[in-house]
Amino acid sequence: MARFGRRSFLRGAGALTLSLPLLESRDAAAQAAPPKTLFLVHNHGGTVSAMNRSPSMSDGRGDHHGLHWWHPLADDETLTAGNLGLIHSGLLDDFVDQLILFRGIDNEAANAQAPYGGGGHGWVNCTHLTCADCHTETVDGKTEPTGAKGPSFDKLLAAHLAGSAPFDAIDLMVRGHNYGTVQYLGDRQPVSSERDPRTAFERIFAGVSPSDTGPDPELLRLRARRQSVLDGVLGAFNLLRGRVSTQDRRTLDAHADHLRAIERRIDALDGVLAPMCTTPDIADVSDREAEQVGPLMMDIAIHAGRCNLSPVIAIQIGDIITSWLGTPYGVDLAHSLGHAAREVGPTGPNAGRRAAWEEEMRSNRRWRLSLFQRLLQGLADTPAGDGTLLDSSLCVYTSEFSNAAVHSSRDVPFVFAGSLGGTFRTGRFLDYNMAAPGGYETSASTHNLYTSILQGFGMEIDHFGGPHAYFDGPLPGLR
Repeated sequence: MARFGRRSFLRGAGALTLSLPLLESRDAAAQAAPPKTLFLVHNHGGTVSAMNRSPSMSDGRGDHHGLHWWHPLADDETLTAGNLGLIHSGLLDDFVDQLILFRGIDNEAANAQAPYGGGGHGWVNCTHLTCADCHTETVDGKTEPTGAKGPSFDKLLAAHLAGSAPFDAIDLMVRGHNYGTVQYLGDRQPVSSERDPRTAFERIFAGVSPSDTGPDPELLRLRARRQSVLDGVLGAFNLLRGRVSTQDRRTLDAHADHLRAIERRIDALDGVLAPMCTTPDIADVSDREAEQVGPLMMDIAIHAGRCNLSPVIAIQIGDIITSWLGTPYGVDLAHSLGHAAREVGPTGPNAGRRAAWEEEMRSNRRWRLSLFQRLLQGLADTPAGDGTLLDSSLCVYTSEFSNAAVHSSRDVPFVFAGSLGGTFRTGRFLDYNMAAPGGYETSASTHNLYTSILQGFGMEIDHFGGPHAYFDGPLPGLR
């Protein structure tokens, strides 16, 4: 199945299909109001929180670590560089004025449907981005979800904006032990994201059409010849280069150099990536692969945004062990690392290994967030209109669990970056927890957050998702 809904288009002169950045010679009004883009980054496996499945911050037991690294160090609404949580500090400090850090948003679609409090992988994957009811089946007396009954909010947005760019959506994956996807096109239609950076690069930037029956013959031909995917279009590219201003020639040259650099990094992955045209075993992922593929996927997303190739660009980051950073706690799966949080508390069976767990968990989650940081930096470095591409975009970083150890889908982690062209007021910590310190009570759910995003992109929508929201409408205080 084709992963990118690409529409035929020509840019520049002749048959030039190489995606191009905005040039000063193009319509000035279009540059003054750059298109709005959603960048969605989903980190599988949860963050580090003491949030319980029930509406409380703790289950009252001492076997859990009791940490809450997503929360800022102080409860001030104004975010400051020295006040970010331990996961964000030092990574997102430079963007603090462009951030909105959230607390107190529940995935109530999962909490209302799951027979044991919203904590199963199937339930959260079905609901986290869709807020939908789930199809279910009962086997041996146990009810499990089999798919969402509606689209994830990013796919609803992509359908709304269809035709505004060459791709309706671009979906990428840094593969890992994920228990499925969180993205849905619609009823029982899970999204299959592109996991190979070479295939993503060639399809997005070379205009090569995907095939429903196997690997594209043109892709295989290019690989066999070790030929740059850019070579076939550089004749028309150079013709265009000779017709534009000096400043635009510099922009085009930098554009081509950047694409060449990405391509060279992809070529260097020979022997690292899994063989093409095979179905990888996601339970046995090469750490070395993720270490290199993660930054590559972010660079592909950045460049796709610079060229306005799609209004919706999503990257899923698998639940992986970051072995190149050290593994002092030492488990075989990142999922096990998350579960170990309930073993390293003061009365836990591995209390003596708490320091080792904290060191490995912190470096693991911060590496994943560093990919988001890379995305933000690339967008901030790109002029667009009167500001930067980050200003006109909305970048969302999230995970399906707050507490990976108990699979809690309450107090779900979210951070926004970019104001979507002034739509959202940034530089703030928005805490929807209405309980006293140490407690937890909220009336905000993911339904409201996604409704706000969709409205921000101009959709006339009063409610997103199924019937389990605490209330309908957008999230209060976001604008």
